[in-house]
Amino acid sequence: MTVRDREDEGNHRHEQDEQREPGAPVGEEGVGERVHPHDQWEANHHQHREGHPDRSGERVHRPILLPPAPQVNAVLGCPHMTTKVWPFGDYPPGGLERLGPHVTAYYADAMPLSNSAIVRGTESSLVFDANILRFARSLRAAADAQGPPVEFLALSHVHDDHSLGAMHFAPPAEGLARAYTRERLAGWAERGIDPAEYADLYEGAEGDARSVRVVVPGTVIEEDRQVDLGGGVVVHILPFAGAAHTQGDLWAYVEPDGVVLCGDLWFVGCEPYLASGSVRGAIAAVERLADTTVAICLPGHGRAARLGSAREDPIVRYCEWLLEETAAGLGRGLRGSDLRAAVRAAREADTAVRFGLEIPGFLEANVERTEHELTEGAD
Repeated sequence: MTVRDREDEGNHRHEQDEQREPGAPVGEEGVGERVHPHDQWEANHHQHREGHPDRSGERVHRPILLPPAPQVNAVLGCPHMTTKVWPFGDYPPGGLERLGPHVTAYYADAMPLSNSAIVRGTESSLVFDANILRFARSLRAAADAQGPPVEFLALSHVHDDHSLGAMHFAPPAEGLARAYTRERLAGWAERGIDPAEYADLYEGAEGDARSVRVVVPGTVIEEDRQVDLGGGVVVHILPFAGAAHTQGDLWAYVEPDGVVLCGDLWFVGCEPYLASGSVRGAIAAVERLADTTVAICLPGHGRAARLGSAREDPIVRYCEWLLEETAAGLGRGLRGSDLRAAVRAAREADTAVRFGLEIPGFLEANVERTEHELTEGAD
């Protein structure tokens, strides 16, 4: 969701995607101002910083995926995110919400508004997504407050707002992730991160980022795995086949609670970010999640909810609209910035699928990904 895609993708196309990420700061004059999303995108596009070569000699960019908080806070109409303006309803005490007898959701109370979960058995606990910075510390404290020790950490995908807090859990917890996630985290661990990139999140965030130790998960999940936490509590860790939110996502199903932990394969109440993966894959992911017979689903961003018919889900409808509008623009001979501007204009005139939280630049990033899929095929 709240992402600025600068993954160190291995191929040339992903490198081009990262050079046109949404939400990069445009200087102090842009902070807090109402900037048109398309204008913001184009400004960001020309202000991208050159990355550093990795061991293979390819150019890579910082592994961070966060929008600048002032721009998002301007959209929300407040100078700083607080629990009072949590955009998904009444913020639960401590950010904790019981989803089932053994599953507790944790919601970050400020940008990047990422979700995590704690699953407790009689012998051990599993944390799903490590969150980031001070939110990861709060998540750790909540996990330790009751129940058995955290022995497993599952990362749904590589984006830093879900993975960078891993140092608070692993080791000793066993880290579980897709090969794609592990490979990129290994690169981040070698190169390090730039703490200044986090300064706008909240007061003291840059200092918190200075102490970050990037953790490389020890266990690769490319086939379904069952994690037995004791007392009949089993977490099914399930890799999603193909690109969706990223090029390597996983999700989880918790028995006996009937709870699905979606990561960023599903969003509730906020516009999705699709530029790291596949628009068609995002549709397929929601369809797969909807096929499960569950009581409740925890999205990567937004409040836990029941996932009904995939065809009626706002994310699926948004993706289908995106494919249709982008194809129409391509049919009129539009490309690149002209195509993004045309789809943005159509978006402003169309109220059929809107979200309570729409991040400046996300649509432009998603259009670029869609253009690539329609003209060159999915990666």
